[in-house]
Amino acid sequence: MAGCTPSRARLVLIRVLAQRWEWISAVFTNAGAAGRAAGGYWTNRKSTLIRDTEVLVPDLTGWRRERMPRLPRDHRFEVVPDWVCEILSPSTARTDRVVKMPIYARYGVSCLWLVDPLVRTLEVFALRDGRWTVIGLFQEQDLVTVEPFAEIALELGGLWADLEDQ
Repeated sequence: MAGCTPSRARLVLIRVLAQRWEWISAVFTNAGAAGRAAGGYWTNRKSTLIRDTEVLVPDLTGWRRERMPRLPRDHRFEVVPDWVCEILSPSTARTDRVVKMPIYARYGVSCLWLVDPLVRTLEVFALRDGRWTVIGLFQEQDLVTVEPFAEIALELGGLWADLEDQ
């Protein structure tokens, strides 16, 4: 990641994760993996979540299609996502952890990923009894099988490889 600023790394990783997420969603849609309803997930980048008077814009979001049969025509979503992924950077990490995480818990988002491209880590949280529980900590080249994609092994190193070219 030499020469790649934290902000640039964050933007590249958002794009890369969105591409990976679309592939994962397609696998679930076509395979009807065990424990998952056929029909898979909808995914979106930079969707605007609106609840009461709060507005949040997560980096990546996903909904089970059984909960949201169609995507809205615009960027505003009122259905709480099943999965949220935030890409951390020095300028966003505090907000993502201190402001957004409690709001996502209050909304009832069931799974949250925090990806830090600078230290090459993935933290995975599941909402249990209204509180975030760490269910996975991964780094560098780990092979990741974790909610909400436990049926698929993700090669974490593939995310960082795209950053090397930036």
